[in-house]
Amino acid sequence: MSAYIESSSADYIKVSSRFIDKFLPCADGTFVKVYLLGLRQCSNGTSLTDEGIACSLDILESDVHRAWKYWESQGVISLSKDEKGNRIIAFRDLSDEIQKSLPLARPGKPEYSSAEISSYAADHAEMRELLRHAETSLGKPLSSNDQSTIFSLHDWLGLPIEVVTLLINYCVSIGKKSMRSIELMAINWSEHDIDSLEKAEKYLVILQENNSKISSYRRAIGIYDRMLTKAEADYLSEWAYKLNSPVELVKLAAEITALNTGKISLPYMNTMLQDWYSKGIKSAADARAMRNEFKKQTSCKDTKKSGGFNDYSCKTEYDYAAIERSALHFNKKDDN
Repeated sequence: MSAYIESSSADYIKVSSRFIDKFLPCADGTFVKVYLLGLRQCSNGTSLTDEGIACSLDILESDVHRAWKYWESQGVISLSKDEKGNRIIAFRDLSDEIQKSLPLARPGKPEYSSAEISSYAADHAEMRELLRHAETSLGKPLSSNDQSTIFSLHDWLGLPIEVVTLLINYCVSIGKKSMRSIELMAINWSEHDIDSLEKAEKYLVILQENNSKISSYRRAIGIYDRMLTKAEADYLSEWAYKLNSPVELVKLAAEITALNTGKISLPYMNTMLQDWYSKGIKSAADARAMRNEFKKQTSCKDTKKSGGFNDYSCKTEYDYAAIERSALHFNKKDDN
């Protein structure tokens, strides 16, 4: 148990408790730092450029851009531009607007007795069939706790029985047969309004497509015989779900990273993939064309500086020293 003692210092910035309760736990740590530093600028009437924030936090400027886009998508800030084209970041009041959009708190899971479940199943053939199907799929007799958990997915979470059946089938197919795993996935479906057979089938198609894509990503970066770390899984999931990166693009990012650094570094790859995504590049051919054009332009500049001789050691379009700093910062965060 920990005790918290407030100091007498009045040097504070105002951070909404709703931000801490709802948004902070799910956000990337770097995004939270960017948000807090931006909020700090509001409190003392000064402002930092995105470049200044990146330098202050020792991160990439592209990470700052991503942070603002993320917070805008969460409804925490709004982005606009003034007449000179300068970006304006407005921190929203989370007290009323966000409160209206928050889901109602789910009541705690009820306790169901065996008699209650038996009584309900006696009057509802579909529940009897669900319990029988669960026993067959899981390959074991259901205990009273198992029956209570399965019944709760319908009664407590409000999922239709056919959706619960599909959910159990999927959990079994990916080797997650424990009741806790099934319950956690059901809670996730309920929170994302996957409450009909049509929605569930559509969700599973997308999920399976992305899982297949992630498997291809693993092969592209040479991870064959071990589980992904959490950080690796986060990167690959973001490329699949948020960036929708083609496998060929991930493979190219891996090749460029290995060529420039002598190793495979996911933070390096992520910087390239995020940059390509922001520029609308969706194929390896487009990425190569952009790189070749950049090298051509860089070569022209270097030729002028050297009095007409080409400098073939021109840099790529990425500041790898800055990426290395970001990678080191990322690894430190994971170690902690």
